[in-house]
Amino acid sequence: MSNWKWAPKDVGSNDAIDSDVAGNGISTTNVTKTDVFTLVAGQNDTTRDAGITPLVIDLNGDGVQTVARSASMGSFDLLGNGSKISSGWLSGSDGFLAVDSDSNGSIDSINELFGGLNKGDGFAKLSNYDSNSDGVVNASDAEFASLKIWQDANGNHATDAGELISLADAGIVSLNVSFIEVPEIDAQGNLHLERSSVVMANGSSRDMTDVYFNVSADDVAAAGIELPSLASLASDPVWLS
Repeated sequence: MSNWKWAPKDVGSNDAIDSDVAGNGISTTNVTKTDVFTLVAGQNDTTRDAGITPLVIDLNGDGVQTVARSASMGSFDLLGNGSKISSGWLSGSDGFLAVDSDSNGSIDSINELFGGLNKGDGFAKLSNYDSNSDGVVNASDAEFASLKIWQDANGNHATDAGELISLADAGIVSLNVSFIEVPEIDAQGNLHLERSSVVMANGSSRDMTDVYFNVSADDVAAAGIELPSLASLASDPVWLS
């Protein structure tokens, strides 16, 4: 990760949404770890947290809704290292923007979603699908038909029958590549940051947002990944992309 850093831990007043990674808000080479803490024999502490992101779309018009990590009912390879982890998640009424790159009918990792390890990776990946460079991805672009919506209706973090559909079946006719940054940590402890929109077949627009899901800092550290802080963007400067 370049030009990003871990913010200081516990800056906010709510530990459920404050990152526990021991950064200093200055160095870009912080090690991805918490402060030292003690566990007694048999104790299990899953409260140490950070965050990571894909692009998601509001499918039912009530805004992008998420699920807290503590209430999440499955696991997914959100770090792209082949290991599934627990994380905050998307509600079953909304959908992930996806591409089934191996054509196996399943979305298997973050590599088939629109996100990455650097801030802005989601929209950068989407812009690659704007083949005519007009600022929108639609039927005029060569790979538009390859884009999918994964609506994890039952929230089990797996692609079940009927959950992976085309943009046309989801009623989406175009996606705007440009975005604005409006950071907001929702009640479920997930950060909504880069925001754009899609146009539906009936002419209405829906939100398309880069959501940074709450993940365990221990899982991130075990994967050997360093995630950047959003200290310079978020009002609560403790979230990561």
